[in-house]
Amino acid sequence: MPSADGDGGAQTALRTSAARHSEDTEQRLLTAGLDVFGRKGYAAASVNEIVRQAGCSKGAFYCHFACKEDFFFTILEQRLQGNMDMLKQRCPWVGDCGQWLKDTLLTLASFTETDPSWRALSVEFMAHGIRDGRVGEQIARMHRRFRQFVTDELREGSAARGQRMVAAPEDIAAAVTALLDGMIIHSSIEPQTLPVGEFIRRIEPLLAAWFDATQSNVSGTCRHRGR
Repeated sequence: MPSADGDGGAQTALRTSAARHSEDTEQRLLTAGLDVFGRKGYAAASVNEIVRQAGCSKGAFYCHFACKEDFFFTILEQRLQGNMDMLKQRCPWVGDCGQWLKDTLLTLASFTETDPSWRALSVEFMAHGIRDGRVGEQIARMHRRFRQFVTDELREGSAARGQRMVAAPEDIAAAVTALLDGMIIHSSIEPQTLPVGEFIRRIEPLLAAWFDATQSNVSGTCRHRGR
């Protein structure tokens, strides 16, 4: 007769294998969803096409996600975190705060240029959020998370460089994100007239105007992390 310890070890191995299979299924669904949403948009994308492309069943889909909307928000959360992680890697503090803002805007713009289908998708879903308050609040929550990321970076960077912000860092973060969203929309409609990268370089003096060289009194005791 097998020992109790042996049975326990086998059960643990089975649970571990099941968890790995579940994670693999979830990731395949998310990868397929990213492609289907990007090609077709939110409204036209169907759960049937997503599970077919992922090689999964609808049962597996609904085991992981409550509905298409919940699934889409999971993808958005992953993209948001990935974008913030890439910003930290690609936009080190090598100059002043205006330079960092310009580099950040250019990097964010490059994300949409390499995946242009997501420009229209983002606008489509934001319009959906305007009509549906529950969806709008979830979108607003992600926007607040990103603005807080920019706010924290500005506060720490300005303190480390002895630059005073002429407006609250929260207001600068809100203005920068709104500026980027507007530029992306307009450049999608008029790509030849208003290329995002060129426009961001032209407004560098405007970005620099949010700071001066006086020692910051916003978070003077804060030191920027290792930059």
